Amino acid sequence: MALRFGNLNQSFPVVRTVPKLPRPLKRWDAPWVVREILAGRDQRTYAASNEFIVGACTVSDPVERDEFGRIKVEAPPPATPAIEWAEFVGGYRAGLIEWNTARLGPKPGEPGCRAPADVLREHGFRP
Repeated sequence: MALRFGNLNQSFPVVRTVPKLPRPLKRWDAPWVVREILAGRDQRTYAASNEFIVGACTVSDPVERDEFGRIKVEAPPPATPAIEWAEFVGGYRAGLIEWNTARLGPKPGEPGCRAPADVLREHGFRP
């Protein structure tokens, strides 16, 4: 089969067979869906139980437990690093940086400044 577009001759393949696709899911209570959901739940609860410890630990690693027998997990590090107030206030005082009010709040010397008072005094600002 050839189609003519101006002076270009181009042929397109003809699709003779359509692959069999799974039927769309119409109900969430289909038996196979329920089985997969329950299997996933069982895996998650087994991973969270006291019998299985998630992470890179070995059998010889000591495991700390709280008063209820649950495994203690260390808190993750903070999402954003702590603000180095001395660097920001010193850089602002020297004119090397623009004060980012969205992150740091009002500028040093302005009402509501969030920088610690000792850092402000150290760089010549009144808290």
